[in-house]
Amino acid sequence: VVSLPGGGDQAVHADVPHLWETVHAPPHLVRMFAPAVHHYDLAVGQTAFVPGSHRLPAAEAALARSPSPGGEGVRRRLHALLCCPHLRPGDVLLFDARVLHLGLANASPATRRPLLYVTYNMPWFHGDRKNWRTERLFT
Repeated sequence: VVSLPGGGDQAVHADVPHLWETVHAPPHLVRMFAPAVHHYDLAVGQTAFVPGSHRLPAAEAALARSPSPGGEGVRRRLHALLCCPHLRPGDVLLFDARVLHLGLANASPATRRPLLYVTYNMPWFHGDRKNWRTERLFT
């Protein structure tokens, strides 16, 4: 995944849904992010996470409607909740794909932000068809 110069914030999202609305299950899909280049300037942005949002009540609270849904009030409230780890080459970050997250804007004039993106999933889970096909490269 590459964030290009001048790119804005992504929408807050989870990569996969919760499987059930009433039962909290262990992760069925985990993502690994690893930066491909170290950026000393935070203007290139980074991935931001809403801690605890892998649990449905926390996700619902983070996305709760405000007087202006999708507007500046929601944006400010969500940004106050964010955790923004600053990774260096050699670092990896593993997270439950149900965690709400977003790529922050790349405000740099010319620097790209490449990110290695790896997926680990339970063998029975094939629900991320939005991003990936079902055939396996390695068996």
